[in-house]
Amino acid sequence: MSAEIDWWLKHVPDAEVLSSRHATGQEYRCLRMRLQEAFSQPASDQLQLILGLSGEIRLTRHDCGFGNSPHVGKAGTFACIPGHAAFASEGWGDVEILVLTVPWSNVVRDAERVQARFVGDFRQMHRGSHQDSLISFLAWRLARCTPSDVLEADCLIAMLIRRLLLLAEPKEALGASAVGLDAKTLKRVMARIHESKQTRVRLDDLAEVAQMSKYHFLRSFNATIGMTPYQYVVRLRVERARKMIERGSELATVAVEAGFSDQSHLSRQFKSEFGMAPGSYRVATSFKTN
Repeated sequence: MSAEIDWWLKHVPDAEVLSSRHATGQEYRCLRMRLQEAFSQPASDQLQLILGLSGEIRLTRHDCGFGNSPHVGKAGTFACIPGHAAFASEGWGDVEILVLTVPWSNVVRDAERVQARFVGDFRQMHRGSHQDSLISFLAWRLARCTPSDVLEADCLIAMLIRRLLLLAEPKEALGASAVGLDAKTLKRVMARIHESKQTRVRLDDLAEVAQMSKYHFLRSFNATIGMTPYQYVVRLRVERARKMIERGSELATVAVEAGFSDQSHLSRQFKSEFGMAPGSYRVATSFKTN
């Protein structure tokens, strides 16, 4: 068990490990806990996402290279603590949080493979607290992964890193021109998408899950996520394919199990996303690993 999780378990007696993996697949830990007193945590080598579930938590020191950033996080918000950053917190009322930790070196490696211009952190995402329904969904789904869900956990972490990269981009807030989906509706829709691993995801079905007209749902989803449902499904499946390739799966198997119609379809979408064919990616990542 990592030093960071040992720290949480030592300082928060009723902390519950919801999900954990190491050795196989992406290393990560998820804990759920109640805060009963103020604490200070030293710098670590982990990305830590702290999601507020109830009450209010005040990060009184949160030094991420931008200077101290005191702020209050409420239920439904999250703080993003990068590797090598120390922080101190205190809670008010019945404070409950979900903590997700991923080795910072793994985060940087995944981010650099997705975004060549990655600057080594998530910039303004390390300042203050934020609210994003997709981050919350991905973290909670990861918390529910079992030891056999290796590929699923890898994909969820990859999608979470992608989301942080998108939110870190200096642009107008998502949803500025349309009303987005509420958290409960987004959770239902995302659950349907993530569970449709090898089957076609129809817009009509997603709109029915959201209990909206097709066109209203399309605008609302785009306003919330920053892309269409089709683009999200393709990105999720490309990430699943990428993780399978990194694990040494045959490309024909990857195409079927990642949800593409055939290997040619996989190649087109993969090249569009990463700028290289799946076979070339396999060679490149194998070279980096060795």
